Amino acid sequence: MLRPAIWFCVTWSGICLALSGVAIAERASESDAVIEPLDMAIAYAAEQRVQDAKYVFGSIEWPDRVTSDVVQRILALAEEAYAGKDWPWAGELFEQASRLATERDFRIRAESGRAWCAFQMNRFEDALAIFGRLRIEYPEHSLAGEAAWMQGRILQRRQQFDAALAMYHRVARDYSDEPEAHAARLSAAFLHVRLDQWEEARTMFEELLAADPPERLRMAALYGSGLAFQELGRDDMARHAWRQLLEEYPAEDRRWAVVFELLQHAMDEDSWHVAERLLRESLPSTDFPEARAQVLYWRGHVAARRSDWQASRVALEQFYQEFPQHELRPWVFLWLGEAEFRARDWERASIRWDELEPLEGGLPRSWQGIVRLRRAQAAAHRQDWNMAWKQVSTIGREFPDFRLSHEADLLAGRCLLLQKKYEAAREAWARVGESPSARGTKTAALAQFLRGESYFEEGKHERALLEYARVETRYPDSEWQAAALFQSGRCREYLGEMSRAARFYSQVQEHPLATETLKHRAASRARRLPKTSRDAPTPTTARHPGIKTRRAVRQRAGAV
Repeated sequence: MLRPAIWFCVTWSGICLALSGVAIAERASESDAVIEPLDMAIAYAAEQRVQDAKYVFGSIEWPDRVTSDVVQRILALAEEAYAGKDWPWAGELFEQASRLATERDFRIRAESGRAWCAFQMNRFEDALAIFGRLRIEYPEHSLAGEAAWMQGRILQRRQQFDAALAMYHRVARDYSDEPEAHAARLSAAFLHVRLDQWEEARTMFEELLAADPPERLRMAALYGSGLAFQELGRDDMARHAWRQLLEEYPAEDRRWAVVFELLQHAMDEDSWHVAERLLRESLPSTDFPEARAQVLYWRGHVAARRSDWQASRVALEQFYQEFPQHELRPWVFLWLGEAEFRARDWERASIRWDELEPLEGGLPRSWQGIVRLRRAQAAAHRQDWNMAWKQVSTIGREFPDFRLSHEADLLAGRCLLLQKKYEAAREAWARVGESPSARGTKTAALAQFLRGESYFEEGKHERALLEYARVETRYPDSEWQAAALFQSGRCREYLGEMSRAARFYSQVQEHPLATETLKHRAASRARRLPKTSRDAPTPTTARHPGIKTRRAVRQRAGAV
């Protein structure tokens, strides 16, 4: 009696195995259909053909489940997008890989990528949270040390210096065998320098030297320890550190390579004290022409990074006088134009960028887009709206992956508003609000405010009220909130709702972010409101409260 049962079990298990094999084969076949276009997208991304990569990726029909080979390729595509600085798309790809990954290492790699993308887009809260989860959930993984070090860097960016130092010291202690331990010691040392804590800085530089770091970090530690000893009045030890630096790098060109490596690292760590001192001491000490050119350029660049535009202009002008044919000319003209732009000298800024035009090929594509945007913005400030539109209208087509596309869309919308192309203007401003790079910024708040302005100029005051209200709800800390309240009051006036208009004007006068000029205008309009206890029954018979209203809206759009 047992034989039929045994036969049934064996037969049934064979059927199950066969069905399972069929399912696995089908899933593998479905994954194969995804792998080919993924490989094509990766190849396009590696060649900087990002739009082609996105098109191919967007055309993929995804199965319900994918194999690890597919996840690995999504990660490879995300890393190519990250290398191309398309951080929003890279972040989306890392997120998809994290969602699909079943293997631990793939999920950790994807989450680390997400955190780095958030960091690059200045979304520090998101980056801090993701790096924190990686460190806590996977403390033994090789990326845990990197996650902890990045938490320290983010805390430093947020001016939380004690917390940042604590994190750096934790990395040096808990991940002493990982490369990030060296980086954390140097980050801690530079932060102590920034805080004028020279004894603590010396200790960290000495710890780093004792840990046998890579050459680039050893250069920085030798110079930094000499600087710390000098600040502590121990000149003999300072000379010893710098003599050791010269002995290890005796050739002059190699020594200057050391200086510029150190300078770059100091800038990466926001240690301006070290960068500026290095530049101040370097220029008088060299007759080596290339070193002098580099020092002058870096002086201008460091000053620009610190928003000291006058000092930047002086250094770069000196560079151009001494080295008019140097290969850094494109960058010099770019930063000179930026210095003039920040000084609000729109004419001179435009001249600088005109000088740059024949040399633009020497700049990366991303910077060429920035120059185009700056030309358009300078033209707008000069009230040359035709030129502004000519420049900004081509950015989306020629630079499809432009990282400042939200700034370009903001200006394009203003140009379209002045052309009375209201719907097109609103579409441009909607893209600003949807941009991950503009999320929560004053640029996004201004775009939302201008959507209200466009409806106001069209005479669609009910819809304008809705758009103005969104400034308050979506951007509660924005400087445009008070202006939106003021314009809401004007809309209520035109609709004949005088008591509501009065309430809006009262809010403007009490608003902490309202300027004195705006408060005065709100008080003036409130005084001129009809003394009535009820609002007018219909807006159709109400006279517009300002004869020059539409002209004023156009002027405001041009002045923003």
